[in-house]
Amino acid sequence: MEILRQAQAQLPPVAVDFLRLSIWLLLLMLVFVPLERLFSVHPRKIFRRAFAVDLAYYFLNSLLPKILLVIPMALVAWALHRVIPAWLHE
Repeated sequence: MEILRQAQAQLPPVAVDFLRLSIWLLLLMLVFVPLERLFSVHPRKIFRRAFAVDLAYYFLNSLLPKILLVIPMALVAWALHRVIPAWLHE
């Protein structure tokens, strides 16, 4: 956890999100790869040819919505700030 706190202070938010996703991926692999080896119905290689594509989808599905929603949400916040009376902000 200390590594994440230091990273948040020094890295841009997207890099921190990437670091968090990498840590979660590692933890999930530590849990599910052995389970898949022990209880698989159709045994397959873990690091197969499409593994890179799976990794790309994992990171894109987590990071792309955040990146795409930044501008619309900023516009909504700006518009609401203009519409709501100033005395209500205080």
